[in-house]
Amino acid sequence: MITLLLATIVLVGCSGYSENRVIATVKFEDGTPLTSGQVRIVGDEFETFGYIQEDGTVDLGMIDGGVPDGVYQASIDAYAADPSGGVGRKSLVAKKFQSYETSGIQIEVSGDKEIEIVVEKP
Repeated sequence: MITLLLATIVLVGCSGYSENRVIATVKFEDGTPLTSGQVRIVGDEFETFGYIQEDGTVDLGMIDGGVPDGVYQASIDAYAADPSGGVGRKSLVAKKFQSYETSGIQIEVSGDKEIEIVVEKP
């Protein structure tokens, strides 16, 4: 009986999203996708992130089981190695997108959602 109960708990915990599924597509103004990086969303009581895939999509909250209803501000972190061969790295997006306080990206979540995020190059 205990084994069955534990198996049920594990299956429920791993069965997917307990909250809303939010899929974002991150693109530049010319329509080309941002192919790497991270999107972070911050709300009053919840914060999570997701990694941008090569096609520009990101599954926000996947690691947390989804995103609760609410209003979130988003930031984008995406970097490339310094093309001059230096130690530093170069941002792939304009500086304002690197902070949720300055990005201007607001996401309202109430149910599963697919959104498009448009960013500017530096």
